[in-house]
Amino acid sequence: MTMRRKKSATCTLIIVVLAILIFFSILYMVEKNNYSNIFFDGTIINNVDCSQLTVEEAKTLIQKKEQQYSIELRFKDNENEIIAGSEIAYTINNLESSLEGIKAQQRKSIYFKGKTYNLKYFTYDKEKLKEILLSKKELQNDYMKEKCEIKYIYNPSTKLFESQQNAYYLDFDTVFDLVSKAIDEQSLSVSLEDIYSNFDNSNTLKGINSFINAEITYQLPNNRFFVLDADILSTWLVQDNNGIYIKDTKTWNTHIEDFVTNQLASLTNTFGNSNEFLPTGKNDTVLVEGGSYGYLLDVDAEIQKLKEDLENKSIISRKPCYQISPISDENYGLGKTYVEIDLSRQKVWVYVDGNLEIETDCVTGCINKGHETPTGIFTLTYKQENQVLKGAMRKDGTREYESFVNYWMPFNGDIGLHDATWRSSFGENIYISDGSHGCINLPFDAAKKLYGIINSDMPIIVYKSE
Repeated sequence: MTMRRKKSATCTLIIVVLAILIFFSILYMVEKNNYSNIFFDGTIINNVDCSQLTVEEAKTLIQKKEQQYSIELRFKDNENEIIAGSEIAYTINNLESSLEGIKAQQRKSIYFKGKTYNLKYFTYDKEKLKEILLSKKELQNDYMKEKCEIKYIYNPSTKLFESQQNAYYLDFDTVFDLVSKAIDEQSLSVSLEDIYSNFDNSNTLKGINSFINAEITYQLPNNRFFVLDADILSTWLVQDNNGIYIKDTKTWNTHIEDFVTNQLASLTNTFGNSNEFLPTGKNDTVLVEGGSYGYLLDVDAEIQKLKEDLENKSIISRKPCYQISPISDENYGLGKTYVEIDLSRQKVWVYVDGNLEIETDCVTGCINKGHETPTGIFTLTYKQENQVLKGAMRKDGTREYESFVNYWMPFNGDIGLHDATWRSSFGENIYISDGSHGCINLPFDAAKKLYGIINSDMPIIVYKSE
């Protein structure tokens, strides 16, 4: 009895299990049949939820979204542009067959659960994309330059013009490649903010700096120097409407003329000015005022020479062009060969190549009669032997004086050096009450020796040491 019951229970269990299996098999087949023409739940194709959609329904939905595709271009300063997919003929190729392929895979699956698919078989018109990008204002040269605000600034450390830019240049090829890649990846936006660069203005800078790359080192009196280089030349340029420095010929020439006439002339001209001089036997220099000796700039010649130097971009060291110049740059322009006359000590010294050749007493212009000899630095006008020096004509037709001299050496109008054989003594205080009419009276032997030495290249220095 017990055995019979056990068999009956086993049969019942088997029947129940078979019934359950049959039930689930029927249920599975029904479910499989339900999904035979639709996608599984959770099927995402190109970001479109295609759950329980037929291929045709999914195709319609995807195409609709495809038509709505656009990409946002993000520029600097929050300037953004949108390119719609329709503008570039954006479309997925063979969409229906691709969807059929996905459905075929799902039919083979024993699970009724979908997954995410990305169909990358799409195309767009790249030439149209180029055309659209080229039309965007953010990629226009004029617009980029305006936003860039290029400034040209002179740097005294490098002696060159340099540029300062707010980087706002976009290279078109770089932009195109970046946008194309983003579209290929079906991105909805692409940032261009990190690819801005400076404009290549190297040729402009090269042109500007070519105007100022000359350098003229002027050799000035008393071993001084003045350098005319980019520090000054840069201030002679003018800016055009685009802020670029140019060499305006009229302005440039005006600066050249002003520089030579005023600045350089003030550094060189000593003609007739005060000169320092160290007197014989003295420890301190004296200031010799007046005369017709020194440097006198030849303004016209120097302007022409400077124009040529700058045009040739010369880097040279030279003396300015002088109309008049001393024989030497040493000893305040006096050199080592000169005639020295001290009105205070009533002495004359003559040096040749630094060697003392003559030292003699003299008599100069009479102080009490108003004939004081003028101070200054002069050069010999000429020299002649056996001359009669004549004074001013009196009302009665006679001359103030008529004096024969053996050696006549004028240097300041009618004032000169000469022998005075009518005098028995020279030096000391004779000149105060019994001096000459301004000339320097010398003993015969001293005048004769001086006549053989003196020439127009020798400075004649007339000064007061006290």
